[in-house]
Amino acid sequence: MLCLSCTQPWATLVVTGAKLFETRSWTTTYRGPLMIHAAKTFPASARRFAELERLDDLPLGAIIGRVVLKTIHRAEVLAPKLTDLERLYGDYTPGRWAWELADAETFETPIPYRGALGLFEVTLPAELPGSHEPGCDCPRAKCTLARLTPIDDHEIYEALKDVGLPPDETGGS
Repeated sequence: MLCLSCTQPWATLVVTGAKLFETRSWTTTYRGPLMIHAAKTFPASARRFAELERLDDLPLGAIIGRVVLKTIHRAEVLAPKLTDLERLYGDYTPGRWAWELADAETFETPIPYRGALGLFEVTLPAELPGSHEPGCDCPRAKCTLARLTPIDDHEIYEALKDVGLPPDETGGS
């Protein structure tokens, strides 16, 4: 199966269904299921953004879930149609691409795996560790979705300004 590596916290936001579009500087003709890999690196700006989103203990260097790549849009065409929050989650500058994702699923146990650039092939066990659908009411402490605390777009925007991180520098990859 093909896999896409994303920097945290955006990888977690993708597999929990909170982030519906992943922005990239490149496109692909591929459509279908994708494993999501949380990159091993965790840049300082991404750490600040994770703190604002109240996300902690994020897995790194592992496959953390899967989605379906439905279609790809030109970022500048799609951006005006998105919520402020979704725009904060990506880089929608002209010339970029917005990958539309659906059917997000989070694995209960991250699968350690070496990432790569672009789409890369992964071979996983036939039976994957337990996983959740978005909105599950899993009581387990490891459930990423249960740790997410919804906050409104304005609160995120104000928090970004407070730490001196302009909203246009918070995009995924």
